[in-house]
Parts: sequence; C-alpha cells; structure tokens
Amino acid sequence: MSSFFRFIFLVVIFSPLLLNLYDLLIALAQNSGALDYFFRDSTLALIKNSTLISFTTATISCLLGGVLATLFFALSKGFKEFYILLLFGFFAIEPIIYLSAFQKNMLFGTLSVFWQSVVSVSFSMVALCGLIFIFALSFINQESIRVASMVASRRDIFRFIVKPQLIFTVLLAFFMVFILVFTHSEVSSILGYRTYAEDFLAQISLMDNINQTAIASVPFYILAMVFLIILGLFAKRYKIKFYIKEQIDFLLLSFINQKVVFTLFALLLLLFLSVVLLLGMQIDFSQFTMLIGDNEEILFNSLLLALVVSTIAVVFSVLIYRVMQRVKAFMVVVLLFLTLLTPSALIGFEVIKIVQFFNLHSEFSDYLFFVLSSSFKLIPLGVGLVAVLYHRDVEDESLKFFAISKVDIFIKIILPTYASRWLFMVVILCIFALNELSISILLIPIGFEVMIIKIYNLMHYGDYSAVTFLSLMQIGVIVLFLMILRRLKR
Repeated sequence: MSSFFRFIFLVVIFSPLLLNLYDLLIALAQNSGALDYFFRDSTLALIKNSTLISFTTATISCLLGGVLATLFFALSKGFKEFYILLLFGFFAIEPIIYLSAFQKNMLFGTLSVFWQSVVSVSFSMVALCGLIFIFALSFINQESIRVASMVASRRDIFRFIVKPQLIFTVLLAFFMVFILVFTHSEVSSILGYRTYAEDFLAQISLMDNINQTAIASVPFYILAMVFLIILGLFAKRYKIKFYIKEQIDFLLLSFINQKVVFTLFALLLLLFLSVVLLLGMQIDFSQFTMLIGDNEEILFNSLLLALVVSTIAVVFSVLIYRVMQRVKAFMVVVLLFLTLLTPSALIGFEVIKIVQFFNLHSEFSDYLFFVLSSSFKLIPLGVGLVAVLYHRDVEDESLKFFAISKVDIFIKIILPTYASRWLFMVVILCIFALNELSISILLIPIGFEVMIIKIYNLMHYGDYSAVTFLSLMQIGVIVLFLMILRRLKR
C-alpha cells in the first residue's frame, strides 16, 4: 500500500472524528461568542453534576480495583484465569442492566438518584480498574526487581521500580474511568439525574442548532487531551515499558491467608450470581413462553449485528496496525485515543450529517452506516488487541523471492497462523458491540431492534418483566462469549 493510499485509508476510517474537529473549528471561527454557552447556569450545573458523579465513581473504582488486583495475585494459579473472566464479565455488563437488577430493591430505593447512578456504573468500572491494575502489575520488569533485591531493600524496590509504574497505572485508570463516566448518559437519563452527556445526546437528537452542538463537544475533547498529555508526560518521565515476565507475587501480599483469599473470591462470585438472581426474581414466569417468542428475533438480530460489527472492526484494526508499523505515525495513535475517549454520540452526530449531506436515505444505507459507525467505535480496542496478540510468526516478506502469490500466502500460511487470534479478537469485540447504546439510539434503522436498545427503551416506558428477561438474555450471551474465549485461549 503506497503512502497516498495509506493516507486516504486513514482519512476515511477516522472521517467521523476528523469531521467533528473540523465542524468545531468552523463553529468557533464563525462565532467565538458561542463559548458563552459554557457559562450559563444551566450548563455549569450539568457539568458540575457530571464532574461529581465521574470523580466519585473513579475514586471508588480505583480503591476497590486495587483490592481486586491484590486478590488476583494472592490466588492460586488454577483460579487466576477464571478470576480474569469473572472480572471481565462484570465489566462487560452494561450499567443499565445493573440498574434493572437493583431498581426494584427496597435498599437500593433508599439511595438518592446520585448514589443509584454511582452504584450502577461502579460495578463495571471497578472491574475495569481491577483488570488495568492486574495487567500493569503483571508486566513489571521482574528481572530488574530480582537484580535490585540483591542490593536493595524491599522499600527501595517499591519506591524506585514499582512506585513509578503504580502511580502511572492509578492515574491511567482514574482518568479512564472519569472520562468513560463523564460521557455515559444512559443510567442518569433513566434515573432523572441530569448530566452534560445526557443534554449533549438530546441536542444531537433534536439537530436544531448544529454549530452549538459542535461547540458542546468541547469538554469531551478537553478531557481526552488532558488524558493524553498526562499519559505522554508519565511515559516520557519514567520511560515506562511493559515486559512480559513472571508475576510479581512476592511483592503483592501473596503471603495473605488463603482462607481470606477464597472467602473474598467466593463473595465476588456470589455477587455476580446475585445480580442474575435479582433479575430472575423480577420476571413474571406466567409470561415466560410469550417473552421467549417475542424476543427470539431480537436475540438473533443482536448476535448477527455483533458478529458483523466486530468482524469489520477486526479487519480495520489489523489494517491500521499494519499501517502504523510502516509509518510510525504519532497522529494515528492520538486519533485512536481520541476515538476511544470521545462519546459514541459524537460519532453518531457526524454520521447523521454525512447521511444528510449526501441525501442517503435508503434502507441499505441506513444499515450500512449503522454497522460502520458501530465498528468505528471498536477500532481503538481492536488495535490494542492486535498490538498485544500480533507476533511476527510468519515473515511473509521472505516469500517474495519465491513464485508464490499473495493469495496463496494468505490462505496457506497467514490464515492458519493468525486465525485463532483474529477469532479471539472477534469474540471480545462482540461483547462490546452488544453494549453499544448511543450509536444505536441515534442510528438504528426503523423496525430493527437489538437487546440493549430494547432494554433502554423499556426502562423508560414499558413492561419491567420484559426488561429483566432481556437483561438476563444479555448476560447469558456475554457468559457464552466468555466460555468461548476460554476455549480459544487454550
């Protein structure tokens, strides 16, 4: 692929994000006074609400995530793989499903809407922090620790080797959760707790003032840029690198009493099962047969859409990673992070404008843009997975000296070598595709339903028994995917 085609490929892939940045610059250039929008009392109140819920959730998630990470290193080897899948299961469940499980609980009802929002969102965010801490601490350079242990105390090892990595990881997790919660609107929307993200989604849905909507995206970009700057400063200052070495169990309380470890592990597993049980208790089983019949098509649509979206995302992710290997473009990395950290509603906003600009209103184009938009949001995760899983097992460049076509190389060598890894990526991205809400709210074709969007709609107005039944279906599909992941790993 020539440099020109690489450039065109990247421009097309990142066009929703680039168009939004362009719209923002044009809106600011045409009307700099539009920034007064952020100094209105109503806007400041929304930003305050979003900041408060984001800060609270991020703090709780980092504290409890650290406990979960410590528990991982104290577990025996046989339980560690299952524990990772359990945490990923907590993270993979959309927060509105936790809300549907707890909303009818009397104890949950005693909480204010603020704390109901925090609790619902924290379940997945705590698990995310735990996974981040486990990943980061598992890859600290074990070799340097062993050498240092010969001449230095544990205190000095922690201070000069582990601490820089730990500070970086905590800040990374904190700002990641902060931004994810700040851009999350669904739970607060259902509970009636007004947030900036909810108001932003409402502006996009109305599409009455496009310039103001573009300007309203400023806080999301500011947060994303702050995150990138902090990430860059820490990486530059501490020269942080991840080395795939042995675990650092002896530094992380591996001497803790095993009865305590398994008690905590059992409580975590019981908590997951309790969510399922709370949902099951709220189903009207006299309507069970009807619920199955009414939602068979939705289950099929959800699985099919998730498979198509994740497959496209994997293809684009592999291509982008190969382009990055050749050009080493810093801007590509920045665009990937911006795509990851900006709300899905921004992508939907620009796609709606593209559709309107080209006057594309056929049924085919509706499905095409819906699928491509959902795939685009998964690309940063896909590229990250490729970076972790991709190894140069096949040096296909050396085969150019032989009379072997590229098609034969791909079918006979590349595909058998990488197929299991690509399938692993497809399954992981399928889980995230199942949970995409904002893009579905804005772009889902009329008459087409998936589980997560129906759950969202019914929680505003509808049969609560159907909500809990669909929530259980969603959890069941996620558990099925996790079982497939475990098999693929082997």
